[in-house]
Amino acid sequence: MAVDSMATEHTPPFSKGYVVNHAVNDAKASVDKSINYATRRLKDFPSGSEKWREILDTLHVLHEMRKMLDDFVKHNPHLFNTDNPLNGDSSNG
Repeated sequence: MAVDSMATEHTPPFSKGYVVNHAVNDAKASVDKSINYATRRLKDFPSGSEKWREILDTLHVLHEMRKMLDDFVKHNPHLFNTDNPLNGDSSNG
């Protein structure tokens, strides 16, 4: 089977670092958005009520998720190589 040389010439570079960084940033943004939403909802329920406590529990879980993401970045600096313009060494796959 022949390889389409035209398609090969225009294939954008791939960088594991770029993809992982993008995924982590998207996840952090999503968690932060959920934290903000849950925090805003606290005022909708009486302090100490069951739903208010559920929101606090949810915030606790969301903050733990955010910490896990931050720790992942901290403990895997090789995945977030900033020397490469694509934010990762494309030779690593």
